[in-house]
Amino acid sequence: MFPKILAHIDFIYVFISITSLLAWIFLPKTKPFHFLILIILSIDFFTETSSNLLRIFDLKIALLYNISILFHHSLWLWLLLKNALFPKLGKMMLLVFILFGVFNLLFGVGISTFNFSTFIVGALLYLIGFIVESFFRLKQEDFAFFHQNDFIVLSAPLLFFIGFSMMFGFRNHDLNAYLILGKWELYTVISHMGNIIYYGMILWYVYLERQAFQLLKRV
Repeated sequence: MFPKILAHIDFIYVFISITSLLAWIFLPKTKPFHFLILIILSIDFFTETSSNLLRIFDLKIALLYNISILFHHSLWLWLLLKNALFPKLGKMMLLVFILFGVFNLLFGVGISTFNFSTFIVGALLYLIGFIVESFFRLKQEDFAFFHQNDFIVLSAPLLFFIGFSMMFGFRNHDLNAYLILGKWELYTVISHMGNIIYYGMILWYVYLERQAFQLLKRV
């Protein structure tokens, strides 16, 4: 049993676990934004841990990931909404995604198959919201927004969303299995790059918020 458990513990799982642990320890719980980040990380950690356990016992993981994606993407859209200059549009995007995700889960693809379209729609809505928000900030010459710590964490899932949406959109096994430099599968490369940048930027955000919090305590 133990060797089987070790076989399912890979670099990404370890990185997610470390990121979640460090965030819970060091991220100041001083504003709702912080708690949303911690909830997202907790969902990610719970999902990966549960999926590893299910795989060990040869059980299906589709439903777990379908529910996780629904919560994960909704929370990221909510984070974006809390910083948005267009709250009505942000609320509409969040509502559209939740309704689409629930409908797709119950009446679309179902609970036994991975809902690629839910992931892609949520990622697309986030990318659109992020671009619109950035455009309006630039138009108003609010350059300070792009130097805030919150902008760093809002940028964290961009490559993650883009990379996986491309892989899920094509759904081409030959493309996903394409070897780069004859060694690494394309899907593995995109997965590792997306996750490393995603959780790496969150760790950087935790560090900056911790530094700012410590500085305020000295004043």
